[in-house]
Amino acid sequence: MLPHREVDAAILLAIANNGPMTIDELVRATAYVFGFQKAGSLIAAAIRKRIDVMLVARAIASTDGIVSRMDA
Repeated sequence: MLPHREVDAAILLAIANNGPMTIDELVRATAYVFGFQKAGSLIAAAIRKRIDVMLVARAIASTDGIVSRMDA
């Protein structure tokens, strides 16, 4: 599996490249950063877990189902 630090960086990169988006869109965009054309269930679960961790840590924010960077 991918290291947490790399997944977190890919999540932030996906948001930086694409702007605020839904969690489902963020999962797909993050998988794409790693070169996956789509996120299978294991990859999607790993990315969703890191999104949850980043939301709790306030590294990213979710407002009305749209995820963005805290500094945006």
